Amino acid sequence: MRQSNERIDTWCYKWAGTLLALICVLLTSFNIGFPINVFCGFIAAVLWAVVGIHWKETSILVINAVMSMIYGLGIFKWLFL
Repeated sequence: MRQSNERIDTWCYKWAGTLLALICVLLTSFNIGFPINVFCGFIAAVLWAVVGIHWKETSILVINAVMSMIYGLGIFKWLFL
């Protein structure tokens, strides 16, 4: 039963992350929606990092962990600096 629930969770994470990544790209390409685009990118990267952990796929984990740190720094700068 646990295996099935993990597959469903991973499926939801990867598609939610994909949708948010596409929203991020759309908003950024039309130069609208700041800072919503940055928050969408951050959440998408975190979700895909979780998928990388579930799949035990280091390349997906690393790229998305780095992207979430970069987006996180941008959010921090926007909020506090």
